[in-house]
Amino acid sequence: MKSRSTLIITFFAVTVAFASIGVAGFFAYRYHDLQTKQADFELTQLIERIGKLAELPAGQPTLATVSDVEKLADQPVFAESANGDKVLLYADTGKAYVYRPSTQKLVAIGIVNAPKTATEKSPEASTSPLVSPVATPKASAKL
Repeated sequence: MKSRSTLIITFFAVTVAFASIGVAGFFAYRYHDLQTKQADFELTQLIERIGKLAELPAGQPTLATVSDVEKLADQPVFAESANGDKVLLYADTGKAYVYRPSTQKLVAIGIVNAPKTATEKSPEASTSPLVSPVATPKASAKL
């Protein structure tokens, strides 16, 4: 039979382990929640800024960041874009609004030839992503 001190030490170690797991889970949840709120805030701010510069269509856009301008060379709307530019993509209209945060200017407005979805994909359709998604409307898929 184990001694009383061994049982106490075991109980204390198990209690500390469960408490550590609980604290780690709490902070992981808070971090994820903060990231989501920050992305939503950034989307709202960008809609506000671009809305002052141009008439935006109705609907909820997807916010993306240009991560590799070389991959966008075939898209005329991205001709003047640079890495780090923010893009509001309206799926319903196919319009893209390219905004440069460093100069706070609208760089381009145009139609984007987005890759087709899996059900619409043709053999010659591009599968490479256009931009890196930052935030999307709640309950919608990312690019």
